[in-house]
Amino acid sequence: ALVLALPEQARIAGAAALAAAIVAWLWGFARVWLACMVAAPFGRDDVEPLLHDVAARARAPMPRVVRFGTPGIHLVNAYALPGLSVSTVAFSRRLLDTFPPEEIAAVFAHEIAHLEHADARRMWVARAAAVLLAALSAGLPLVAPAWLALVFPAAFTVAFMLRAARSREHETASDRRAVELLRGDGDVLARALVRLHLAARMPRRVD
Repeated sequence: ALVLALPEQARIAGAAALAAAIVAWLWGFARVWLACMVAAPFGRDDVEPLLHDVAARARAPMPRVVRFGTPGIHLVNAYALPGLSVSTVAFSRRLLDTFPPEEIAAVFAHEIAHLEHADARRMWVARAAAVLLAALSAGLPLVAPAWLALVFPAAFTVAFMLRAARSREHETASDRRAVELLRGDGDVLARALVRLHLAARMPRRVD
């Protein structure tokens, strides 16, 4: 829609600029996300030995660990942000403030299981596919009939829905791997997941 809204003589340059912007966003996503989420040093010396113990059994290298979120916001979650050079595991401030150390380590085990899956080969394939999709989405209006440019977002949405379904399956696999990284202690992971589920039912802006 952005490309088609431009004057015809400006569409090639506009498509190239849009594709470059999409690629820059994809490659810089983790850095931008951490900045927007007010990421800060982890700051939990009591938990770090537990995290290193888990990472010592993992196939992925020890990631950078940070906390994120502004004080007072009720967001209880953690995220794995894979990178080609350095990966990151980010914990929300509220999670770190309310979870016991062993459950923080259990959540970390789940996230590092995601990082094991996102190895260098998968990362390069994903980046290459992202560049191709960026070029297609920006360049398609230049060469395709208008109706095809309108159908493309629908196809893109369906593809993402299928990807989300596969992602749910991977969550279960990451839980199983997390139990292995926790030396078979599934109970602590179950407690952490239940606590996460209950916390997620609260409105995010309620302190």
